[in-house]
Amino acid sequence: MLGYLYQVQYALLTLLKADDDEANAIVIEGLDDVELNGATFLELQQLKHHIGTKRQATLSNSSLDLWKSLRIWSEGIAQKRWNPLQTKLTLITTARAVSGSIASKLREKADERNTKEALQELLTVAADITAKASVKAQTALAQGKKAQPTELEELVTVFSALKPSQQTQLVEAIVIVDEAPTMHNLEEPIKNKLRIVAPKDRLNQVYTHLLGWWYATVAEQLLNAAGANKPIKWIDLKTEIDEIIPQYREDRLPVFFARTEPDEAHYKALQEQIFVRQLDYLVLDAKRIRYAVKDYFRAFQERTKWATDKLLVGREMEDYEADLQERWERFVNRLPYQPEYARYLEDDEACLRFGRRVLDWVEEANFPIRPAMPPSADYITRGSYHMIADREVPPIYWHPRFLEKMAEIVQEAGS
Repeated sequence: MLGYLYQVQYALLTLLKADDDEANAIVIEGLDDVELNGATFLELQQLKHHIGTKRQATLSNSSLDLWKSLRIWSEGIAQKRWNPLQTKLTLITTARAVSGSIASKLREKADERNTKEALQELLTVAADITAKASVKAQTALAQGKKAQPTELEELVTVFSALKPSQQTQLVEAIVIVDEAPTMHNLEEPIKNKLRIVAPKDRLNQVYTHLLGWWYATVAEQLLNAAGANKPIKWIDLKTEIDEIIPQYREDRLPVFFARTEPDEAHYKALQEQIFVRQLDYLVLDAKRIRYAVKDYFRAFQERTKWATDKLLVGREMEDYEADLQERWERFVNRLPYQPEYARYLEDDEACLRFGRRVLDWVEEANFPIRPAMPPSADYITRGSYHMIADREVPPIYWHPRFLEKMAEIVQEAGS
């Protein structure tokens, strides 16, 4: 599981690093673990993550990690899935390439790279493994048995079956990135790419916000049957970062739940809440009450996350609620001056009209908690009003006689 998470998170780092003018895009589980497409190039990445060892894992000439990657790439070049002259084959591993090994000669640095020697050693290792497998098979046959090839022996045969020209092209395209950051250490290089654009004191929140978007986007790609044809584009990542960063300015709070839908169980669970009972007193249709529950749910989720992520300053939420309450009081006290609501307490029908008008005002209201909040975050105002209206003795209400009716119910229950 950690390997899959590593694959997804390293793909994010790969795309963040690809910040050039070419039309870069990422595909997870396309032609390889990670596929980076550019206007004039293709990079296929194999990722190997090692944990739980007392010593750092090593990448030797007979390592399965090396030969598994060679097997996959050998099949690709044999089946002409990609052009080896325009493709970079990258093995990214948390293991360390043994000094003088094949892998050490395929690092990207020019002073370390020697593809001719690496190819010759690969052929020597493959021939040696094949020869030993042949001896083992003959010995088993002489004993009337059948030798079972090891995993390494099977992997070697795929590379050995290539034409010499294909083997040369394949090795020329390979780049080994060893001692790559582990899952535990991958956070820092990603943050380093965000550090130049994110507010210094909000880097952790920006990182977490982006990671949430990235995992959701990757999941959507993987769930799509045509995922290989719908890569995650570099411009999409840049656009998302450009949208996230302003949300962490001092004059704004980020929003996460603007399109979140509560499930049916949540709708049912809130039916006995005081704010829903307030709505019931106005004899509203079920659809309008569902919208109110949705606003309540979204606002509650936003406010909880702001508090959890420590994005609120001082008594900001308490001050915001006090402001909402005062706005409600001003409107309610002004409303009876309109002729149609002048006698709003005379009968039940008048009370209903009055209460519905107050609710209309709430549903049309948008009083942002910070000045640069997006207009689409108006559900926070509506939901916050419903949260205030949900208190045991609500300081705001729609039906002008709601508190009286609630007191009557409590008195009847007590008697």
